[in-house]
Amino acid sequence: MAHDVAVQDFASKQHWDQRWQDRQLPLKVNPANRSLHNYQVVYFDRVFQRLFEQYRHGGANHHPLHLMEVGCARSTWLPYFANRLGCQVQGLDYSEHGCHMAEQILRQSRVDGQIHCADLFAPPAELQGQFDVVVSFGVVEHFSDTSACLSQMARLAKPGGMLITIIPNMQGLPGLCQKWLDKDVYNIHVPLSAADLATAHIQAGLQVSECRYHMSAGLQVVSLESWPANRWKRTAQKAKSMLTRTGWWLDRTFRLPANRITSPCIICTAIKPLELS
Repeated sequence: MAHDVAVQDFASKQHWDQRWQDRQLPLKVNPANRSLHNYQVVYFDRVFQRLFEQYRHGGANHHPLHLMEVGCARSTWLPYFANRLGCQVQGLDYSEHGCHMAEQILRQSRVDGQIHCADLFAPPAELQGQFDVVVSFGVVEHFSDTSACLSQMARLAKPGGMLITIIPNMQGLPGLCQKWLDKDVYNIHVPLSAADLATAHIQAGLQVSECRYHMSAGLQVVSLESWPANRWKRTAQKAKSMLTRTGWWLDRTFRLPANRITSPCIICTAIKPLELS
């Protein structure tokens, strides 16, 4: 997402354009695949099913729910929300190449959705106040002012709409590994705790329903993108994958508690008050 003058975007549009260049389309999200390598999808599916059920029980019982994914470049989650949860989906991102890939994924999935290549801080006027659910995967932690970023996302939601904000745990072990293995990537993040993320939602005028760490372990959020493509990178990626799957196996087998040290991610759910414009 591009940024307001007063809010610094530590990642930048150029970073994402370079990252998505020459990337192949990712595999589709398939929660029916219960294998260990798909554990994060299965875990998130369980979380989303619960959150959407709670939201509908809270009064949002109309169908379909209108959902916006902010930071939708190359998104495999939009087809999931459409097919699995019955949402009418749209996405917003400032990377043209990332948006093109998101459109390709929607077409391949035969999902009728719309992708907007635009700036979060200057979205098309017709999008404001239109969505029951606004979801983001790893967006707000790239901005210097977290609450300002969340305020912009909240403008897209209807009064009473739900925001689901997912970020990596850069204050815990995953963040330490990121800083050690690829500091350039670490430096485009603002390390936030669950308490920090909840506070930012409150400062944006939102009512926090829950904000906590998820999964007991895993290094899937650690990126080695600055490393040159050689055998050292391949070896490090294999080691990271092995450690991540070990963490997932422990989480799946023993249901260990999520925590601020070893958990890979934080999920915050909040409601936009009826009086918030």
